[in-house]
Amino acid sequence: MTKKDSLSKLEQTGNLTIFAGLLLAYWQGVAQSRQGEFIILAGLCLTVGVFDQLVLLILRNKDPSKSSPSVFPLVITLLVMLILFPFYTATSAIQYYKAQDNVSYAVKKNVGIVRRVYGGDAAVVLADSYKDVPITVIEKRAMASRKNMKTVDLPEQLKEIRASAFTACKGLTELELPDGLEVIGKSAFSQCTNLKRITIPASVTEIPKSAFNGCPKDLVIVGEPDSAAQVYAEKYFTFEALSP
Repeated sequence: MTKKDSLSKLEQTGNLTIFAGLLLAYWQGVAQSRQGEFIILAGLCLTVGVFDQLVLLILRNKDPSKSSPSVFPLVITLLVMLILFPFYTATSAIQYYKAQDNVSYAVKKNVGIVRRVYGGDAAVVLADSYKDVPITVIEKRAMASRKNMKTVDLPEQLKEIRASAFTACKGLTELELPDGLEVIGKSAFSQCTNLKRITIPASVTEIPKSAFNGCPKDLVIVGEPDSAAQVYAEKYFTFEALSP
């Protein structure tokens, strides 16, 4: 086999592994059921593919005087990617394997956080605490695109639902937010196309305009009279006062 044939074969191998890695990574991004093993496999494919491309680039440009000006930036870029892919893969896989009941939690600055919900469970139960710290925050996009999720039990001491936390949860039809909740982030429940009823406590004093973008026009927002829930609902949806 000639050198040209060897380089060509190396190029094909690199391209195929990168394609496989991207395909796996894309699937991980949209699939309802995530697997730690596939997260690792995607990272390995991308790492091997980038390594092949780096070797190919170096072999084809042994003489610096004949190299294109773009070769050096490409080498640096590929080296950075060789560091980032394994790091990101390891971080994602560790978080997956640390998950309890398909939910990844974290404690940052003594604040309990829901980081990510995995799997395609119809009923999701979030813990009230993690490492003896109350769960008070649901992170950005933590539950995004949980299309199979129909019910979710929220932490009792929840204070903040961050941006896009529940976006595109199309199986969700009804939800009661806990008393004491203070913050609903931008687009928190956007594109929840089957959400029919949600109870918002009076402790929420402001609701972003985009919080329920793409939700059904007949969405009923239940809350206390003269609350932020009533003000918001009467602008965009239907309001129902909580029973005394």
